[in-house]
Amino acid sequence: MLYRVSLKLFSLCLLCVLANPAFSKCYYVPCNSQISQNMQQAQNEISPRFDEVQTKLKELEKTYKDKLEELKQSNKLLKKQIALSKSLSLELKELLFLLKQRNQIESNIINQEAIKK
Repeated sequence: MLYRVSLKLFSLCLLCVLANPAFSKCYYVPCNSQISQNMQQAQNEISPRFDEVQTKLKELEKTYKDKLEELKQSNKLLKKQIALSKSLSLELKELLFLLKQRNQIESNIINQEAIKK
């Protein structure tokens, strides 16, 4: 019985000594090949998606440039229409002014004829 207790005690002490971090060794496990393999795999998965996004981005940029060009043309047309509206408005104001002047002259002529009679 004493033999079993001492064996258990010895085993326990031996286990404590062997499990002690001060007696443990560090081992280097090279994983460069695994890292490079995983990196290559990730690049292979990402590359088609990236190309797809780039293609869509180019299409979007082309659409944006087309819309921008259309907007520039519309702005030019709008500026011309505004200029024509201003010109027409000015001509109408001149015409209205001339009509008022004519009415005033005719009114004066009618008044002078009425005074002479």
